[in-house]
Amino acid sequence: MKSKLYSSSFILCLILSYVAGTLWSPWFLPLLWYFTWPLAMLLFFLVCFRASEKWTLPVLFILFFFVGVIRIQAQDYQHIEPGQKTFSALNGKVISFPEWNSQKQYYSFLCQVKSVQNLKNYRQNKNADFIVRVFTKENPPEKGMHIAFSAMLRSPRNFGNDREISLENYYRSRNILFTAFISPKRSWKLAGHPSSYQQFINHIRSSVLVLAGENMTSFTFSIFKSMILGHRLDFDSDSIESFKYLGVLHTLVVSGFHVGLVALLF
Repeated sequence: MKSKLYSSSFILCLILSYVAGTLWSPWFLPLLWYFTWPLAMLLFFLVCFRASEKWTLPVLFILFFFVGVIRIQAQDYQHIEPGQKTFSALNGKVISFPEWNSQKQYYSFLCQVKSVQNLKNYRQNKNADFIVRVFTKENPPEKGMHIAFSAMLRSPRNFGNDREISLENYYRSRNILFTAFISPKRSWKLAGHPSSYQQFINHIRSSVLVLAGENMTSFTFSIFKSMILGHRLDFDSDSIESFKYLGVLHTLVVSGFHVGLVALLF
């Protein structure tokens, strides 16, 4: 009798956990991480010491309720295999200055996503928290802005051979889970204004750029923008080649100096 009761209760808890996990609300998520493991330990304690059924079954029900929420929550993050893509609507905050790629003619910036909706199966996650590198052909938003846009989410994959840098590891080390490509037919929309502090910083930064542009040469100004202000939109190709040449020269000089020191020891 007890075995049948436990079996039916177990199956019922699984079904209810699935329904509860599917219909979870955002305010319930913080409770999930605080009570899942204590409930699991309590259930283990009750089963080991053969506690009465009036305590075991409620704990079992609550435990699988949380398990269902965890399982559905994991699906909401849209685990995409490397190279696969899905069309989604995102809402988040711009956390980096835009960069300009002169070869491919597009801007890129980082966005801290706060909510995401898979437009294919209409599943929405309002408590998302991951970073996406966004590519767009139009004018990019400023750092600190809250934007909403629809784009093609893609999990990064390696395009080169094994001896080249791993694009997947590079993005993973910076907590960038996806890349998003905004179609030229679509555009991002302003979903919120930056804080007063961020607006003040952007105002000071713009004033410094204007003042430096009036008193510096183009080469010095491009170096100042990229190294001091982190602004690399107008960093011309000649400056990049000069830095590459100086980097190689610096490496050769330091290597030669070290070889000379080793030679002096013998």
